[in-house]
Amino acid sequence: MNKIVCERFFYTLADRNRLDIISLLLAGPKTVTEIHTGLDIKQSLASHHLKLLKDCGFVHAEARGKSKLYHLNRETIVPIFHILEAHATRYCGFACSCKAELWKSMQPAQAMDHETEVVMEKVAILERYSRQPGKVTDRSIKQMAAFFKGDMEQHFQMEERQVFPAARKAMDPELIDTLETEHRILRKKFAQLEALAEAKGQARAEGIKQLSLELVGLFKAHLEKEDGLLLPSLKAAGKQR
Repeated sequence: MNKIVCERFFYTLADRNRLDIISLLLAGPKTVTEIHTGLDIKQSLASHHLKLLKDCGFVHAEARGKSKLYHLNRETIVPIFHILEAHATRYCGFACSCKAELWKSMQPAQAMDHETEVVMEKVAILERYSRQPGKVTDRSIKQMAAFFKGDMEQHFQMEERQVFPAARKAMDPELIDTLETEHRILRKKFAQLEALAEAKGQARAEGIKQLSLELVGLFKAHLEKEDGLLLPSLKAAGKQR
């Protein structure tokens, strides 16, 4: 194994912007302008990442008038991605963000078992937001808002349709009432985060800081109830059948 080649190879791929560029190019060739506009990054930064990808042979360029059109070298990149996806599915823990995609298709009990790992990864990001709200990028906060509006909302609906009705019969219904109330509160916060993703200036930074702190506190309290009270009671009830 050539360590220098491996180090350079994995260094080039181990960057979110470069992976986003690869994802864009999977859909078809793009110019630098199309890439920096599509990813909401500076053109100079897009050019820098493209040079690194080109130096390692992951992309190649052809002239198109005064600009260059960048193509992905699919015969190497696509198999690499397939290998990494297979590895993640088989070996990675659920704290790994790439495996969080599997969370959405799990059965209710299994999904709840892994909810803390998936959500706490987002909580850690929110804690960083609260410390440095001015450094939060448009793309980052939009991705976070999309996760809560999509994956988290889907999980809430699953709990409310399939878990909470059965749990209400097996334990103190007051706990379920509290969890449902927390879902409603969290949904309002998700909507506020989505609105902040479109805001600008100092008001946005202050809003991100305050809302991130609120979401961190709400999620930790909610997960504590589910992990400490709801799940143990459901598992105990299942063993008694």
